[in-house]
Amino acid sequence: MKRHLGFGIVVCILCIFIGTLPARTHQPDEFGSVVLMGSDPTEYLVEKALRNRLLLIGTRHKDPLIHQLITSSLPELVHKAGINTLFVEIPSSQQVAIDQFLGGTSPVEDIGMWSIIGCSTYSGILLTARDLGLNLVAMDKPEGIAGSRDAWMGNSIQNYLQNNPGAHGLVVVGVRHILKGIRWADYCEPSLADHLSPLGIFSVVMWPDAPHKTAAAAMDVDPDLFYSIKDPTLMSMNILPEVSLATTADGVIFLP
Repeated sequence: MKRHLGFGIVVCILCIFIGTLPARTHQPDEFGSVVLMGSDPTEYLVEKALRNRLLLIGTRHKDPLIHQLITSSLPELVHKAGINTLFVEIPSSQQVAIDQFLGGTSPVEDIGMWSIIGCSTYSGILLTARDLGLNLVAMDKPEGIAGSRDAWMGNSIQNYLQNNPGAHGLVVVGVRHILKGIRWADYCEPSLADHLSPLGIFSVVMWPDAPHKTAAAAMDVDPDLFYSIKDPTLMSMNILPEVSLATTADGVIFLP
């Protein structure tokens, strides 16, 4: 009887010890099966837009596949989720040119875009937004003005929302700006997502050239499933080793 009781105590202690061990780090080859899961990206974005006032989509500049996915999703985001405002990574000094474009008095080419984003597929997003009757807001910091771009963009969006309480927004910006709580190796700077966190946001990372993908698929970033997983953007950034998608993003869209 004492022997069985002692054995039971040992088993209990082992179980408690095992439960305190850290989660096993996922290896890249093991993560391949994860990208086979997911849902239709447009339906996913609509679902998230219905639940949050701001939907943040992180792009890679001049990536036509990402631009085309956003363009094709815009009609349903407008008609099903009620998105009525598109915030774009264009200097706020270009708002007059954007308003003229929306009014049909000037072409999209008259909008001064950063060379890193200016291309036909990005212009396609703006043209589709105009066709759908969206408000277009240039949120980026103009060249030559001191200060953080993320802080400027955050203030631009917050000021617009305060002045337009019925605004329901889609934010399209480079992926680094929509990552939350980034822990840099050599300095500390809040991202756009950090500045907007009190407003009810959902951030979605685009992952081009995802392994094992032949069609786009979207899914939530489960902290356990995505533990230690870094997309190509995170892998290129000077961040602390423990930073991963599990700590920085709400959702991800895998692209072939």
